[in-house]
Formats: sequence, structure tokens, C-alpha cells
Amino acid sequence: MSRQLIIFSFIFLSSMSAQDLPDWYVNPPKEEGQLFGVGSGDLRMKAILMALVEVGQGRLDSLNAQIYESTSFAETDTVSEIIKEISFFSLGDFTFNVSIEQETMEKEGKRTTENFEFNIKLMFSSKDVKSSINYYFKEEDEAVLSDHLEIVFLGMDETKLIEELEENGLDLKFARGPNGDYFALASIASDLVK
Repeated sequence: MSRQLIIFSFIFLSSMSAQDLPDWYVNPPKEEGQLFGVGSGDLRMKAILMALVEVGQGRLDSLNAQIYESTSFAETDTVSEIIKEISFFSLGDFTFNVSIEQETMEKEGKRTTENFEFNIKLMFSSKDVKSSINYYFKEEDEAVLSDHLEIVFLGMDETKLIEELEENGLDLKFARGPNGDYFALASIASDLVK
């Protein structure tokens, strides 16, 4: 799991104890030839999207790009680092895009995350049905500035979208936490993800 997702998961789960979490969420399965991802959110669709982010990050190849920028300020003993990560993959009639930008500052040996921006887009189009799901999250100086999910369905709904994901080879498992939060486990054969 990338450093950005660990930070995002920590923000979401900071108020939950380990016994409140599904075992497969805490210890995701591992199997040769399979990609796994876990996700959580206040909505089931957010949990699915976060699990798909991990599936995409499990498939690091030439379609995945990371850009690092690092600046040092000698007078103040401060180092600024910006990490930008862009991931893309397709699964049958689905396309999935993720962009993550994180800015960290290090001063006198103490490292802090100053800004964190996360944008996920899941698109589906087949025959007369379409969906577009966009999730945007931005945090600056430990304050959430934006947490926005936009879903557009044409000729389908969330249940049909999940059915389509499963028909394209994605296995999904869900659980609910005591606070009503959703957890998702996604798995797929690595050769199905393009």
C-alpha cells in the first residue's frame, strides 16, 4: 500500500479499534496471480473506489507514473517534497483513473504532511448504460477542505454497476462497521487488468 493510502486510511479509521474491522481488511489476502485491494468509506461506493485504488497500485507498470519534486531551503533547514502519482487501468468496459498529490515538509528532522489531494474517476459505458463516478478529497494543514463524491448513472444504478464489475472479473466482498461505515475487499486475476 502506498504512503498516500496509508495516510488516507489512517484519517478515516483513526476513531476505530482493530476489533471493529473485518479480518480481511486488516490482513488482506495474498495470492500469486491475483490483485487485492481493501477500502473503506462512509458510503459503499467510496469503499469500492478505495479498494480499486489499491488494486491499481498493485499493478505497477509502464502505465503508472510518479513524479517527485524536492526542494531544500538551507537557511531554514527545511525540505519540501511534492509527490504526484497518476494511475490508470481498464477492466473490460471500465476505465479507472487515480491522481494523488501530497506535499510534505521536513524541518529539523520532523516530517509533516502539509497538503493531500486525491482524485478518483471510474467510468463505465456499454450499450445503453453508462456511469461516471468522481471522488475528490483534499486536506490542507490537517483540515479537510473537500470530500466530494459525484455519481451519475444512465440506465443503471449502484447494484447494476457492482454486477457489471463482477461480470468483468472483479470479486467484491463487503462488511459494515459498528458506526455504519463500509468496508470492501476487491480481488481480480492480474491478467484481466489492462
